[in-house]
Amino acid sequence: MRDSTQELDQASILDACFAFFIRDRLMPVLSESALALENQRRQFVASEILESFLWLYHGEAIGYFPSSSSRRVMYQHFPRFLDALETVSKGEHFETWFSPPLRQILENQLTGRSALFGGDPRYSDFRARPEGHGIFQQFFVLANGFAQNAKARPLLQVIATVNESVWSNVLNNNELVPGLQLPLADPWREVSTPNWTHSGFFTSFEYMKAVRHLRRNVNIYETDNAEFSFGAFLRMLREIQGWRLNFGYPRARDRFLQTGRSAAATYLKTLPDADSIDSEAAVRTFVAELRDLMTDWGASPTPLVRSAGAE
Repeated sequence: MRDSTQELDQASILDACFAFFIRDRLMPVLSESALALENQRRQFVASEILESFLWLYHGEAIGYFPSSSSRRVMYQHFPRFLDALETVSKGEHFETWFSPPLRQILENQLTGRSALFGGDPRYSDFRARPEGHGIFQQFFVLANGFAQNAKARPLLQVIATVNESVWSNVLNNNELVPGLQLPLADPWREVSTPNWTHSGFFTSFEYMKAVRHLRRNVNIYETDNAEFSFGAFLRMLREIQGWRLNFGYPRARDRFLQTGRSAAATYLKTLPDADSIDSEAAVRTFVAELRDLMTDWGASPTPLVRSAGAE
């Protein structure tokens, strides 16, 4: 009787986790995709739908999301997922936003080349390791909050999609970008007039630190005999959302560094003892820390070419 009760409790927990995924992750992006969006924002939202599928795929593979419920929601919304794949694959970012393994999963699963949720042998070991569910949940909840953050999301849309002329106007003239998500009104902006990207940058910076901290804590679960280590699994989870912080490519890397340098310099000016601070040295120290964090998301530790303003 006790075993039956435990199984029912576990099933209830998994159902609740799945309900959270549907309500807080999938439905918001599906609803936004139904709006009349400019091409740049449509590309971004379509990529969010593909990312949502990848979370679902990996969660189902380790037994975190129930298989029957996962298939049901895919059958219900399959045209929307297929449309998202078509939108992104026909754009200019598919091969740089999603790694080859992820593109293979998307193309195989969403075009019928392989059975939907047919089982990924890499994750068979995880179904018998309950700590895997907890790790997945921590990363998913953290990533979901970041993905929907009203400060970070407008910045990431601009970094990912606009051309150099528009980006220059954003960074140098504090301009907003019509058609993309607008940032929240920030009272601090009215006082010290920082660039609107700064609040989104600091939110992204804190998220990157949180992911690194979480990744280091997970090392305690590593074992020598695991077919697919937790470290490898976490790298895959990071790849799922890596298109947002796509620092392996110069445009995203340099733009984020430019924003970080500007945000740090502006912040130092607001401090009460700003006149006594060596601001140039402080900014250099901050940028060095930022560069180090960015290596978690594909950036080279020592870039070969430095772009103007991206120290």
